[in-house]
Amino acid sequence: MGFIIELKDILFGFKRVVTLLHKKEKISLVSATLIMLVTGFLTNIPAVILGKFLDVLIVIKNPSFSIAMPFLILIVIILVLKELLTVNRKYLVENIATQTEKKQTVKTVEHLLKTDINAFIGKYQIGALHGRIFRSIQGLIQLIKLGFLDFFPTFFAAIAALVMAFYLKPELATFMILVIPTGLQLCVKTLNFSL
Repeated sequence: MGFIIELKDILFGFKRVVTLLHKKEKISLVSATLIMLVTGFLTNIPAVILGKFLDVLIVIKNPSFSIAMPFLILIVIILVLKELLTVNRKYLVENIATQTEKKQTVKTVEHLLKTDINAFIGKYQIGALHGRIFRSIQGLIQLIKLGFLDFFPTFFAAIAALVMAFYLKPELATFMILVIPTGLQLCVKTLNFSL
């Protein structure tokens, strides 16, 4: 039950993060999410291709290297495409994080300049106020990065693996369903521990 509560807290945190983003960053986040979905499938396709290759090898009595070449070329193309998309996704997420940090810092400083700071000086030390403000902004940025660089890519790869397994081998998919919650729970624990 604690796992469900932690997952709800993380998703609520992402919902709050999205409300703080500007339209351009939201569009980039949607693009990064679509890239994660595609790379989730591309991550799992080489295993399917290797399975097909083994099926071909079992049937052939005298296998040669020329039989393996089309499978190997296809796997290399898929892996290169997946890595290009991953680099693009990481660029988008890092850019979103940088822009969000800049805009939130400017917004916070603008708000502080309009506020009567004398009320705060009596209650807090300036260093403590500075620390609280910028730790909050850093927490926001860390949540974006952890979510879109670690949590969601793993989640989408697991969903893609399940979809492909149910499509190709439904019996295998039932065993995979038992493994995925464990991996997801480890990822959630790591995300909560980092925050």
